[in-house]
Amino acid sequence: MKKYINFLIIIGFSFIIGLGVLFLNQLFTKKPTTKPVEELPVASPSSNITTSTQSSPKQQPITTILPQPQTTTEETEIIRKIIPVIDKEIIGAKLDYPYLYAYFPQDQTIKKINLEDKTYLELFKDPNIVYVDFSPKFSKAILKFKNDPRYFVLDFNQDRLDALPIFTESYAFVDEDTIIFYRSNQSYLSELGLWRNFESNSLKSLGILNPNFVSLSDKKILIYENVFSQLIAPVFLYDLNQPKNVKILFEPQKYISLFTSDDKNYLVISYWDQKNFGLKTKILDKNLKEIAKFNLGLIKDKCSFKQKLVCALPDDPFFSPIDWYKNKITTKDSIIVFDPATKDLTTIFETNFDLINPNLTSQGLFFINRLSNKLFLVKTENLSL
Repeated sequence: MKKYINFLIIIGFSFIIGLGVLFLNQLFTKKPTTKPVEELPVASPSSNITTSTQSSPKQQPITTILPQPQTTTEETEIIRKIIPVIDKEIIGAKLDYPYLYAYFPQDQTIKKINLEDKTYLELFKDPNIVYVDFSPKFSKAILKFKNDPRYFVLDFNQDRLDALPIFTESYAFVDEDTIIFYRSNQSYLSELGLWRNFESNSLKSLGILNPNFVSLSDKKILIYENVFSQLIAPVFLYDLNQPKNVKILFEPQKYISLFTSDDKNYLVISYWDQKNFGLKTKILDKNLKEIAKFNLGLIKDKCSFKQKLVCALPDDPFFSPIDWYKNKITTKDSIIVFDPATKDLTTIFETNFDLINPNLTSQGLFFINRLSNKLFLVKTENLSL
């Protein structure tokens, strides 16, 4: 009997413990809740479904897809007519067809290239050239080098390099062997000088802040304010036969750009007309008589003048020359041609390029793309001549 009672007691305790464990499990254990995974539709190429995802800034993608530029049929046709000639950067390029003179930074060499038979001659080699300007007949060049503020005269025939006087800020070739220069230390020194046959001599003091020069002849020089000065100033005439005198030739203007034809029979002067609020251009003969006048602005670097005046004309008639020189703006240019014999001004080609050094030859129009410094050609049959 006693064993039976003990057996019941054990079964009772086991039952109570089991209930306690079950109760505690329900009290402290929370069953996880689940939801069915909702699939997002996948957009196929033909699907109209668009999806957006919100995420924190750190989770945003670091790359973006830019829209492809849209090219009109007219622009495509223009591009098709423009042929790359030299697919390398060139500095200081000047064309005397069929010869091209330029510095090639990749090759570290100044070259004379025959564009017809594709041959070339190496004229001078240096890895540190940053500026080149050739003389009228290409026997000399003005150079600047990295980390050196001075200008140097390089004589190709003598293979000789000579520095212009220290503090030289501007210059111009008077003829093939003579250079007029201006030097200033922004203090007590401000003078004109003349370089000839590797010798430099002072001419006179000059009270012009930022002078530029244009040679009218081997004795007569035009002096005018650099466009960066933004001053309203006259154009002066300086005669080397009377080196102590400077005369006013043209009334004060702003944004003046001056250059002559290669034979110096014509002078082009472009400026900002203060009275009529716009850019103007006049063309004068060798006696300084006006033969033509236009309501447009021309930049020396965008022109050449052999038998005819050839210029790249920006599409914006109110463009700022100073902003262009400072690389703050680019232009889309049309090519215009002025014939001094007929006095006709015509547009022969429209481009999407900001171009410099346009030259009209028997093969067509050569020019430099200012943004890439590469040479291009538009063949004669594609020009409106």
